Amino acid sequence: MEKENDIQQPPQPAEAAASRYSDYTVLTSRGIHRFVKCRKGDRWVVLKGLKPEYREKPQCVALLKKEYKTAHALDHAGLVKYQALVDDDRYGPCIELECVDGRSLADYLREAHTTEEKLAVVQELADVLSYVHGRGVVHLGLKPSNIYITKQGNHVKLSDFRIVAADSLKEPVGVLKYMAPEVKDGTMTVDARADIYSLGMLLRDFALPADYAPVADKCCSFGRNERYMDAASVVEALYSDRSHGGSKKIVGIVAAIAVVIGLLVFVFFTGRGSHSDSANPASVTSVADSAQSPSESPAGPSTTSAEASARTENAAPVAVANKFGFLEQLKPALYRDLDKLFQPCLDRKAEGADEAEMQQAKARLQGRIKRYYKGLVGTLGRLDSEQRAAFDKTFADYVARKKAEL
Repeated sequence: MEKENDIQQPPQPAEAAASRYSDYTVLTSRGIHRFVKCRKGDRWVVLKGLKPEYREKPQCVALLKKEYKTAHALDHAGLVKYQALVDDDRYGPCIELECVDGRSLADYLREAHTTEEKLAVVQELADVLSYVHGRGVVHLGLKPSNIYITKQGNHVKLSDFRIVAADSLKEPVGVLKYMAPEVKDGTMTVDARADIYSLGMLLRDFALPADYAPVADKCCSFGRNERYMDAASVVEALYSDRSHGGSKKIVGIVAAIAVVIGLLVFVFFTGRGSHSDSANPASVTSVADSAQSPSESPAGPSTTSAEASARTENAAPVAVANKFGFLEQLKPALYRDLDKLFQPCLDRKAEGADEAEMQQAKARLQGRIKRYYKGLVGTLGRLDSEQRAAFDKTFADYVARKKAEL
């Protein structure tokens, strides 16, 4: 028989004993939880505990500990870190959370941001949900106050996992709107599609152009079988032609006009075409038709600067004096677009992100580069094999140069 001292004890939380915190500030909160910002050594943290009326209820304490156990096992740059489970002298059992230097999504949405910037936030949020759902966890608490946007780089930080939703029902109606119907009535076991419903409600808060409304509507379908199955499918729909076909048609018309004007100016100043050629309706119509059906763009309804340049300068290669002149004209806009794609990843590096966070940021970057390349190649559809090879080399060389900065 083993001696009592020989029995291996389970590992204890890092801060199980009385904590060493100072400079407490109680934050405003609803529901059963109390949040306290305080200093721990030379850094700030947030304690998530229970309000006095719930602190002595065993089931509430058990749920707090279960939340810590669930979230502490997750490791993603877009999640607020659950650092320790503590028993504080003032506030009892608490979860020690990473303190985010940023503002809530609610505050972010009151600021002026472009559609592209908002979509970048949505994509980061979807990436976080994909990670969480891939590990069998459902968040159940998606709402603006639980999503933080960092001051540096406007990156997403998701917090406040809800193991059960009972306490959420005590919240105001304005907050309950983010909760899926099956969560409210408790008629079935919830799955990732409950978070997809909440994501759809958040999409409506983003006030995106009307062409994105069908995506939000599908997310918010009453029947969960009618919603998107996962967060990645939501992002794919946001960037697909089906979600914003109207905007793409408008972009196509504008591009067509630019192409026609460019051709007319070219003919006028170079004299390369005859009077009958410049006035040939069939020639103008074919160029316009090709511009009205652009390929998928990675930045939603907004045309990238390189795509706009490509449509104007390269819609008809026969009009290019030098076979590769289009590429020299395209380079400045191409480089600007790629710089913008790389900037969030470079920001993460400058912030001192660890290796795991950088790997996640690089994976997101790679997806954005692929979508951008696909959209731009579609715009450059009239290139011959030599022009395409020259474009691919220019694109790859600049991407490699930017990756070297990481």
